Amino acid sequence: MSTGDAEEVSGTDRDPVRFDAGTPPLEWAMAGVGLVIVLVVLAGLVVTALTRGDEPPAFTASVVEVVPAGDGHLVLVEVRNTGGRAGAAVQVEGHVSGDPGSTVSAEIDYVTAGGTGTVGLVFDGSPAREQVEVGVVGWHEP
Repeated sequence: MSTGDAEEVSGTDRDPVRFDAGTPPLEWAMAGVGLVIVLVVLAGLVVTALTRGDEPPAFTASVVEVVPAGDGHLVLVEVRNTGGRAGAAVQVEGHVSGDPGSTVSAEIDYVTAGGTGTVGLVFDGSPAREQVEVGVVGWHEP
């Protein structure tokens, strides 16, 4: 190829790990950022696995919104699980205060530990948000 003291280097003779003029500094920086992100996610998973308790699901239900729906009203209910394990087939009931005959129920398939789920309950008439009482009445372990 050329004459003199220059040494010929083929594509297979390059060390792929060595920082040289062939690898832009931005590429190395992005690789470092990617490594940091992966390590942080793994550390978070390990911490969560080690600190999460083994207590059963603990559900709380609260009315989020009441909206008209056909001849009645749809009451959106948020169910929060503050326990250490997930719950499946979470049964939610609600009724209008002072009218136990107005009880309606629905089911949320699955609520993770520390997670939330939303369900809609349809009532006849137009109950105010503060008139609707809701709660979780049952669940089973997945």
